[in-house]
Amino acid sequence: GIFIISDLIFSLSAFSFEEKVYVSIKTQSKVNQTEIEIPLELTISALDMEKQVVNQEKIETVITENEEFIRTIFTDYDIISIGVEVLNTETQEKISLSCSVTKN
Repeated sequence: GIFIISDLIFSLSAFSFEEKVYVSIKTQSKVNQTEIEIPLELTISALDMEKQVVNQEKIETVITENEEFIRTIFTDYDIISIGVEVLNTETQEKISLSCSVTKN
């Protein structure tokens, strides 16, 4: 899925390989900008079949490029989906992303 906040386009993907789940969040600027400085706080949750959170990670970052990737890895405890809460800590804008984990 594609989600937009603060003129940034977000896409989320996740796949499992050898007992690990690799999560990738891509950010792209809607318009080509020379100066970007968007402070974000991301809460990435790994969910099992019952939609229970089995693992969670918080990442704070500042987006400064027109295209960036934010990545993390979870050990696979039957993780079937990933949920991400994105907060722009400057404007307090918030969005939620989610995707299923692709089995490789």
